[in-house]
Amino acid sequence: MMQYETLYFDTHNFKLYTDHQNGRLNRYKVRYRKYINSNVTFFEIKFKNNKKRTIKDRLKQENIEYSINQDTAKLIDSKTCLNKNELEPKIWVNYQRITLVNNNLKERLTIDLNLSFLSDDKYKDFPKLVIAELKQGKHENSHFIKIMREHSIHKQSISKYCLGVSSLFDNVKKNNIKPLLLLINKKYYD
Repeated sequence: MMQYETLYFDTHNFKLYTDHQNGRLNRYKVRYRKYINSNVTFFEIKFKNNKKRTIKDRLKQENIEYSINQDTAKLIDSKTCLNKNELEPKIWVNYQRITLVNNNLKERLTIDLNLSFLSDDKYKDFPKLVIAELKQGKHENSHFIKIMREHSIHKQSISKYCLGVSSLFDNVKKNNIKPLLLLINKKYYD
């Protein structure tokens, strides 16, 4: 089980979060991610293009920083249309991850546990929530998908960043994530 610490950046008015909530394609996420067990840190830019493909660019860093440094600014300038001067640290997203790999079917399953969010004095955790993501080649016959269907567990899209922002901040758009929040609270926290 690997421990992840992630610090997400956004604009003062949460433009990157709002782009995601509005379903906008050609959108970004900007973050530092530290892999605690291996003590490796990256600054990452995730770009979801208009073909719904996610492209990740990253730059190795010594530590997580609360600002955009000279090297990370160059990456932002070269890979995005974002104004680096408008980005500020917004929220910590921490969790543990188990990764399972099936080399025969060319698939990888990540299972995220013990999810928590922190921003200044605001804190929210979801100790009973499990987020599983299956990455696989096209048209593969996955054992995991069969197991989920047998237990009537349906596929649901989720962004840990958006879940965290909507859980900690009152002044953000929530209508697209509200059904997911209601589902999580009903199934796992009643």
